[in-house]
Amino acid sequence: KNYQATVAAGLGLINGLAEYGSDALSDLGEGILMHIIEVINGSPVSPPQLALQAFAKVCPYVREDTVKLIAQSLIKLLSAAIIYDNQSAVALGELFESVGRSFPDRVAQWSADIMSNWTNEYMSFVDQRTAKDNAVIQVQFPSQMLTNAAKSILALYSGYFEVKGQPWSGEFLTKHIGTASTKSAADIGLTCLALRALGYASIRGVLPQDSDLVDQIRNLVSSKDDDMRSEAATAMGNYAGSHPEMLSELFEHAAAAPDGLTALGLFQAVKVAVDYVVGNKKDSAVASQMWPQIVQYVQNTQKSVADTIAQSLAVFAISFPKTYVQLLASSIDASGENIHAKIIFITAFRTLLADKQLSGTCEEQIKVVLPSVLSNIGDSDINIRRLSLLAMYTIIQTRPALIKDIV
Repeated sequence: KNYQATVAAGLGLINGLAEYGSDALSDLGEGILMHIIEVINGSPVSPPQLALQAFAKVCPYVREDTVKLIAQSLIKLLSAAIIYDNQSAVALGELFESVGRSFPDRVAQWSADIMSNWTNEYMSFVDQRTAKDNAVIQVQFPSQMLTNAAKSILALYSGYFEVKGQPWSGEFLTKHIGTASTKSAADIGLTCLALRALGYASIRGVLPQDSDLVDQIRNLVSSKDDDMRSEAATAMGNYAGSHPEMLSELFEHAAAAPDGLTALGLFQAVKVAVDYVVGNKKDSAVASQMWPQIVQYVQNTQKSVADTIAQSLAVFAISFPKTYVQLLASSIDASGENIHAKIIFITAFRTLLADKQLSGTCEEQIKVVLPSVLSNIGDSDINIRRLSLLAMYTIIQTRPALIKDIV
């Protein structure tokens, strides 16, 4: 504990010195950086946030050759089996952004090294997944490693574009996205990395509207490869989260999808967009744009739809209960004879009821509309009756107080 406290105090001092600029660090930067690397390499879990911040502060005051020597060790951190906490993840991004600003001429090479490092990790994962002796053991997709690599490349180029005074461009990523029907494992790995990074660029609001890029990503939602299809759906959802007017277009393509997997991928993209904008950002203005697009699609559907749409509708009610709990309940009534639409809306309401962290406000709103929703237990359609009974069972199990005056 004393050692950790001393290290933390030392790193804090370095961060403080950095505020004074080159006068404080110009002669000390090289030695300080080597001590920081020792701390990072000696960390049994994710590198300390202070160490990553200190590294970022010292970068502008050391020689390129010094950073070049430790670049590979730094890049290997990205593929370590580490779950970065939010603060350390932010500090890691700040570090790579500082490296990109301080050494712009090295950005292309370091980006290539990160890509190569990720590709090797992905190919190792594919080998394990396809190995005959792993038929019973489920090998987990290295999502955290992919996140580290994608965010680091994005940060590198953000620093690069800033110091060069150039507008942000995603060309360094889009060149790795292709629509060839046959890809090697290495190609698939790079495509997944490019898609994950483009998704993060969308979240940061730096990815401009580009219809050709949207078409490319949407085409990959139809990929026969599970990993590419999943990453494409997520990237598409992140992009739609920044451009919510796109939801109707996603539904149109889902309706015309040549197969169920493609439609499922596009529905997943919708859920990603809703989770980000409504569930995380709590953006009520954008939520009000997205809700009618989803409801209109459901009301017009004449076939079964993936549960992801019901889950998306539930997110609205959970995030903004005063507005959307009532709207969700009224949508059930408004479905009329459209059994498929009614099933989706009741499923969404049941998803809402099953949430274990509902706010008091949300429970109050549910109590108001619950009699109307449960009245569907007497519906003429057996599927509606069954779902309504399941909804009642869910609330009895989770929040019996809300129903004691009804039944």
